[in-house]
Amino acid sequence: MKTLQTIILVTAVIFSSNADAGAYNPAPLEIICDPADCSLWIDANGSMGNARFSANEFEFIGCRLRGFPDGGGMQVQCEAQDATGTVKLSCTSSDVALVATVQAISTYSWILFGIDNTGNNPLPPYGGECTQLFVSTRSFQIPDTQNQNPGRSPN
Repeated sequence: MKTLQTIILVTAVIFSSNADAGAYNPAPLEIICDPADCSLWIDANGSMGNARFSANEFEFIGCRLRGFPDGGGMQVQCEAQDATGTVKLSCTSSDVALVATVQAISTYSWILFGIDNTGNNPLPPYGGECTQLFVSTRSFQIPDTQNQNPGRSPN
């Protein structure tokens, strides 16, 4: 009986110390330029949660969906801005696959969108046609605002 009590006690201590454990993968916002010509920005990626709770007031990433009446279709617009507030990237598309993908975005999604900015103004804000949209929502992408993420706490 004493051995069973010891096993239960040790098990309780082990599991209680891991109550707030779990994989955490901070995904800082990145806006990436074309390696051949860094005046052309080609994609942005990052976690919505980490951007929202970052320590700066500029960083954001996200997409929105607009619908047009009378069979006018739908349009995706994705945007991101870096931590300095100096680089902002955006794209739009009416592509059916991208319209479907944007609907998978949730509060703590990690988003990557690419743009075709050929012929666009190389001055901010950088924009163009969306060439891809990738959305991932997994538990390790939720920011740990209490322990591991040094950014702002949610209000």
